[in-house]
Amino acid sequence: MSDKQYLVTGASGFVGGWMVDHLVRQGVKVRAMIKDENKAGPLRRPGVEIVLADLRDGPSLKKAVDGITGVYHIAGLFRQAGLPESVFIDINAEGTRRMLD
Repeated sequence: MSDKQYLVTGASGFVGGWMVDHLVRQGVKVRAMIKDENKAGPLRRPGVEIVLADLRDGPSLKKAVDGITGVYHIAGLFRQAGLPESVFIDINAEGTRRMLD
């Protein structure tokens, strides 16, 4: 394994979990970003560091990206009924902007 480490946002979701698996199988060190520690169980294994962060919280994102080589930004709000459009914009659009910042 190299010293490079990649952040996977949305690591506890379906696509993010598969990305973590793929990277680990390739020998890549992963920092798995999740917002709910109760969903960390399947991610706890060698080669994976878990970090709690939220796309709505800029300081937590700064901590998540500190020292990493690159980001696989997979997190997002999808198929959530009953939420106003503003919530989707805050998480999906503005959350991506905060990741880039």
